[in-house]
Amino acid sequence: MTDAAPPPDAGGDAAPAQESFMDRLWPMLRMLCFYYAITSGMNLFMPQKQQQRPRDSVSDPQVAATTSNAKTRPLQLLENNFHLGDLFNLRVYVNSQEQFTFAPDEDTAAVEKEQEQLRWYQDALTYDATPNPEREDGVWIQEMNVSVDEHLLSNGSVYAHVFLTKEGYSPNPTDSSYDNINSIYRTLELTVFRPPPKIVKKRNLLESQVEEEEEQKEVEAVEDGQVDGEGAYISMWKPAFYVNVVLDHSQYSVRQPPPPFVSTEMDVDQEAGLYKPVLFMNEFWMLEEQLIPVNDTLTALPLQISFYTLPMYKYALYTQMEQNFKNQEATGTSSKRDTDNMKSMFIETNPYLLAVTMVVSLLHSLFDFLAFKNDVSFWKNQKSLVGLSLRTIVLNTFFQLVIFLYLMDNDTSWLILVQSGIALLIDIWKIKKAVVFSRDADNKLVVSGVESYEDSPTAEHDRVAVAHLSYVLYPLIIGQAAYTLTYGVHKGWYSWVVSSLTSFVYAFGFIMMTPQLYINYKLKSVAHLPWRAMVYKSLNTFIDDLFAFVIKMPWMHRLSCFRDDLIFFIYLYQRWKYPVDVKRTNEFGQGPIEEDEGAAANAIEGAPKAGNVESEVVASEDVAAAVNETEDIPPPPSTPPSTEYMMSKRGKEPALDDDADIDISRLSAVDRDAIMARVTPDDSTPPDAFALAQNEIRREMIDRGIQPKGFYNDDAARLQEEFNREHAAEKDSRVQQKVQFAAKSYLRETVHRRRLEREKEVREEVEEIAKNPQLEVWLGLAKADETPKHADLRVNSIGARALCKTLAFTHSLRSLNLSRNALDDATGKWLALLLKRNTSLRRLELESNCLGPLAVKDLSEALSSNESLEYLNLESNPLTDDEKDFSGVAALGNMLTKNKTLRTLNLWRTRLGSEGGKQLALYIARNSSLVCLDVGNNRIATADAVSLDVQLKKNRVLFEEQQLQQLKYREAQWRAADKERERQDNLAKRQEDEEWMEKRKLEREQDRTFLEEERKRLLKVEEDRLRQVAARKAAEFAAKAEMEKKKKKKKAGGKKKKK
Repeated sequence: MTDAAPPPDAGGDAAPAQESFMDRLWPMLRMLCFYYAITSGMNLFMPQKQQQRPRDSVSDPQVAATTSNAKTRPLQLLENNFHLGDLFNLRVYVNSQEQFTFAPDEDTAAVEKEQEQLRWYQDALTYDATPNPEREDGVWIQEMNVSVDEHLLSNGSVYAHVFLTKEGYSPNPTDSSYDNINSIYRTLELTVFRPPPKIVKKRNLLESQVEEEEEQKEVEAVEDGQVDGEGAYISMWKPAFYVNVVLDHSQYSVRQPPPPFVSTEMDVDQEAGLYKPVLFMNEFWMLEEQLIPVNDTLTALPLQISFYTLPMYKYALYTQMEQNFKNQEATGTSSKRDTDNMKSMFIETNPYLLAVTMVVSLLHSLFDFLAFKNDVSFWKNQKSLVGLSLRTIVLNTFFQLVIFLYLMDNDTSWLILVQSGIALLIDIWKIKKAVVFSRDADNKLVVSGVESYEDSPTAEHDRVAVAHLSYVLYPLIIGQAAYTLTYGVHKGWYSWVVSSLTSFVYAFGFIMMTPQLYINYKLKSVAHLPWRAMVYKSLNTFIDDLFAFVIKMPWMHRLSCFRDDLIFFIYLYQRWKYPVDVKRTNEFGQGPIEEDEGAAANAIEGAPKAGNVESEVVASEDVAAAVNETEDIPPPPSTPPSTEYMMSKRGKEPALDDDADIDISRLSAVDRDAIMARVTPDDSTPPDAFALAQNEIRREMIDRGIQPKGFYNDDAARLQEEFNREHAAEKDSRVQQKVQFAAKSYLRETVHRRRLEREKEVREEVEEIAKNPQLEVWLGLAKADETPKHADLRVNSIGARALCKTLAFTHSLRSLNLSRNALDDATGKWLALLLKRNTSLRRLELESNCLGPLAVKDLSEALSSNESLEYLNLESNPLTDDEKDFSGVAALGNMLTKNKTLRTLNLWRTRLGSEGGKQLALYIARNSSLVCLDVGNNRIATADAVSLDVQLKKNRVLFEEQQLQQLKYREAQWRAADKERERQDNLAKRQEDEEWMEKRKLEREQDRTFLEEERKRLLKVEEDRLRQVAARKAAEFAAKAEMEKKKKKKKAGGKKKKK
């Protein structure tokens, strides 16, 4: 794990030969896998904060810092000042200054102190993947000791100052060889403040009187502030850290700014177009347990500094994971200890075992969920306890409680605690299902098993098994507790009790299944057991064997994982010894139909998607629970009341809370009448104040805060008014309580009846789907939203109900033909549901069915808000019930005044009659969208037919005008789009020309600058040449003059000799 774990220590063999491609690729892949595993694990068990919007180069100041002067240099590129292979030096200073300052050269003492603070100097480092060629991993490591002085002991801070400079440059700003772009500086605080580590003190409870006295003194010292107690912080020392320079060869610009995690750490020189590489002070692998407390017992503190280069992808992974951990700690979804546990798991665990564990953990969670689900489902639907051990259930619950308390006392991982807690709650719920709590004639609480258990041979076998088991069970508990009390050490008496019970449970826990094994042996059967839940639990026992070596947990809990394997193998043997025929009903009344109840409700998965009570299909498990909870409710009233108030927005009934009041004013009049009929009148009368004596009246008035006047009649009259007011308030309260009681009882009955109706609907639909393969195929296509555009189906009313529930949420269907299917009025509300929810259906044909006035009213109500349907065919349907009920026609006409999308309505041979025609003619006058209405073969009056024809002609003219306006509007939009596109093209072309002109202008300017510089250079060269020529001539002239002078002098000397 050279990539996930910290770099290894110093010392190693020489660098090997050149690495292969797979040797370079494998560490990258492992690092990516570790990052994915960490983020997946944290997201699976801990909610994440909402991801922020990526920052752009305009709004983000950090990115904007790298793009200043963008208007003058829009295409300027920023390059890394450090190139591959460049040499640089590393300096690390350690002192108590938060910001490092170099000493002036003239201060000799300060310079010497500065040299003492220089703890590491490394020169000739190369900017590449292996800065240290002597080691395989390319890491430089320096180990040192930092002395503990008074500054550290008084909670002072110590800092590491890291300077990285190019070869030939100095980090000292006052030095002549200093250059800011070639020097990088970072600071790291080596001391942090943490709460003192929690010390768990254990002692022998029988021989610890002296220790208790000392502990009491320590508690008093903490209270007096003499030592650090809970809530205090102590100084902690970081024994190691890593210095990484990031290998980054990217070029950045305004259009391609650096990533946010890079721009925050990047120093940029805009004028030179250069940036410094990121110097990363890496503390990612520093765990809290590695920190060293600073105290006066230490004289020196160890410090290890490692330096190596870091690729950009690794730097991104480190920063992103560190930010992820900080966000989770800030939101309270994780703690520092959880983060350290995860890091230590990646450091200490073999990568292959870790990868297998990550995959297996997902399977463990899945099997846990399936085991809990099947266990609850088995016990919820279990009508008899024949063959099941009640005492095993109670023992198992007790043992599970002990295990849960033990895990909490040992500060176990929360993943183990959650699983144990859920199992404990399920076991407690099982006891409620298997045990009956009642009171006898003396009003004493009596606990007994359910009738099916008490009257079965299972109870006798259970008693025999537990009786024999108690001979072993009780001595083991007492002996184990006495042994641990005498020879063991504990935190306290509570810890001793919990650990003793847990030790017994873990060591002899398989004994708790002995009664069930004995019952299986006596009954020669295992058909009564919840085998699905047991299989999932057994699979998790093998997964727990793997987890026992990875996740932090007590040792006894690890050993118990292997104990569960033994239990599973015993049950497998009994399963093989006593086989079960799953195709027949067994001796306990359990058959294949009971096991497949859940499949019936899930066969039409699309139906529960509906959003109100008419479309909600409750799963069979919910229906079974509702039936079990309401077995004693009397039958519902004959008049079906409205329960819309009791339905939530998604169509499910909310729980009826006994403490919450129901607002009956929101119920329908039928519901209110039914509720008030159940309320008995209150004929009570207020007390008679005149029947009381003077002293009693006085006392009653004083108790109520009223000052008596001393006159009997006045005081009695005043008290009587108070009695009347109090009685009226009490009477109103009693009436309100009766109303609330009656309302809750009434609504429970209504909800119960609705659930039974839904259960019946589900069963009917499942049976119909099994009979009609075409319907099953279409339901599957509808659930996947992949139906063809046109559908022509043959279904009955039940099949149409299932179909409408599912098609209500599709978007691919355009035309639906349900003609000649004998659909009745009950199907109308499901067709209305389809029209209310579906937004893609354009054509609906319902020809030659049995749709009457009720169905037409449902369809009309849905079409009043529908904005997609254009064609509706109701031909050959008894819309008026042989001209007896015209309410459907009235609703249809009222719909036409509201609907704006329906264009064609076929009412041919629908028995409208003259009355129906008159109503249609009255309503059609207020419609402006319908262009085709077929009312033939309906015996409509001629005047009404003429009125309909005149209005339809107006609508057609209006429709054609609207079509023409829409066509003109679309053409105008097209022309506007073409103009806008042309304008954008011209703008882009103009911008390209301007950029080209600017580029040419810049090139010409550069050429002129170059020519001007070249001319100046040539002039300077010429001036230098002329200056040299003049100097040479002057030298020659001086030499000639000197020679002439010498000649004259020589000639003068000769003349003197001649004389």
